[in-house]
Amino acid sequence: MRKMKASWMSKPVTVYGWAALANGWEYYFLDNKRSDIRFAYVCGYENEMGDVSMTEIQPYIRAITFKDADLQDIAPAPDCVWVD
Repeated sequence: MRKMKASWMSKPVTVYGWAALANGWEYYFLDNKRSDIRFAYVCGYENEMGDVSMTEIQPYIRAITFKDADLQDIAPAPDCVWVD
């Protein structure tokens, strides 16, 4: 996990995983639940936080990781920085 912060965030959020979809959207998973519905910061046409169905995005995932070591190689979301 890593901590990520943007100027509009009151405090850093914890990122537990990341995924890139075929359409170029990126998902920064902000919970560590192992269920179908995950909370994420989604960067696409607009950037927003919300619930995501893993079943719905599964066919479009081109890269995904929940490993701490891999998150070290992932860039933070646009307009965000890693703070750890």
